[in-house]
Amino acid sequence: MGRTRIARPDDRRLFEELEPFRCIKVETVPAGSKYTAILAATGGRLNISAGWAVPQLIEALDRGVHAVTPGGLHWVIVEVVRRYRAGDRASARALFDRLLRSSAGRISTSTSRTSS
Repeated sequence: MGRTRIARPDDRRLFEELEPFRCIKVETVPAGSKYTAILAATGGRLNISAGWAVPQLIEALDRGVHAVTPGGLHWVIVEVVRRYRAGDRASARALFDRLLRSSAGRISTSTSRTSS
């Protein structure tokens, strides 16, 4: 099994030298240490998107990612992120845990799918 490089020197150089390079999507398992390394290398200025929202979503948010690409079940992921960013990590974690336990992904929440 190959070793994943964390925050390659080129990532920072490209960020510093190329104005259009302002975001990156990280898709690897585990991704947490890579999020942290990239944020540290760029002073938190490179926008990081978590490519695999489940099962790494809460860790990604804890580490400071800027966005997630949820794929399916986007309304649940949006609600988890909304709760987390509102300062209610416990409620976000509870809903996230329900998502992980749900084999079919059918989750009812007390909020509307369209709430912001």
